[in-house]
Amino acid sequence: MFTVTINLQISFDKENQAHSKELAQLVNEKLKQSVLSIQNQYNQIKIPPNSSVEDSSQTNFFDFADHEANELELNRRYNTSRNYRTAIKRLREYTESSILPFNHITVQFIDNFESFLKKRACSLNTISCYMRSLRAIYNKAVNQQLVIQQLPFNNVFTGTETTRKRAVSCMLIRKLTQLDCTSNPAMQLTKDIFLFSFYTRGISFIDIAYMQYSHIKNGYLKYQRSKTHQSLSVRLEIPAYKIIKRYRGTSRAGHLFPILTSTEAEQCYKEYRYQLGLYNKRLNRIGMLLGLKCNLSSYVSRHTWATLAREYGIPLSIISEGLGHTSERTTRIYIKHLDKQQIDKANHKLLCKTLCSTEQE
Repeated sequence: MFTVTINLQISFDKENQAHSKELAQLVNEKLKQSVLSIQNQYNQIKIPPNSSVEDSSQTNFFDFADHEANELELNRRYNTSRNYRTAIKRLREYTESSILPFNHITVQFIDNFESFLKKRACSLNTISCYMRSLRAIYNKAVNQQLVIQQLPFNNVFTGTETTRKRAVSCMLIRKLTQLDCTSNPAMQLTKDIFLFSFYTRGISFIDIAYMQYSHIKNGYLKYQRSKTHQSLSVRLEIPAYKIIKRYRGTSRAGHLFPILTSTEAEQCYKEYRYQLGLYNKRLNRIGMLLGLKCNLSSYVSRHTWATLAREYGIPLSIISEGLGHTSERTTRIYIKHLDKQQIDKANHKLLCKTLCSTEQE
């Protein structure tokens, strides 16, 4: 049972004010007749037991998918929501429709969709990202008993293709530390963020952007990684401390660096996306100044830390823990009881060898 409340306000002109009572009674009678008509139509609708209007509307995959993306945004999971929406958009382009019943999503349908994406020159990693997002949405519908599991994504690629190396040499890191950008504050900030990421075991740009002074505790940077929600603790070495000190008090929002200005979650995320684009553009310019033949991007600092750590003989298990990886099951078994000091010592050793600075010894 549900109740509908109707608020109706009627104004009468001067000629009809004398008959306002009779007119009001007439309107009231007409309203009663309309309500009875609506109720009769409603009673004729056959709704299965234990179902709801919301459930029946979600039999359309696109309706359900949009709902899930909205829920993620409400929970401030903006990156995942963005991935969902991009994948949904590509699927809509393929179907050329706003309606996609769940029972149409078969192995053959998804295989054809994959072929469609390949013809559009999407890379394997891009296709994999779309498929993982759509599979996650589909599996949520299965869990909510909106569809019977048919495993439609079993044949398509959902892994990660090995990409070209995105690491640079220790010589280039040294050249970068010596690059004078003081005449251009934006370029100086870009250089410092890149180096800060390298000094702190490859912290990603999104985590640096949201980093606040409250994350620094007893010489350690303690934060939760945005991508995996894993809690990490990084000992701050002298070069990292120097960069933090340089930007103290420059952020109105209380962040370590003047990247984000808003305190509202959704606006912050939009700012982050915009600033990430600027950051990568400026990194490319820095790469050109250093004579780098390949593009310099936000993830190069992370890849470089891992690559140099391996070159310096640091065990793979420690490197994995230092990066905050959670998907490497075998590695996780090795590092379950790993002494955290080993990771700090590894980072200290790496910076000593890379920077060749006596103050690090």
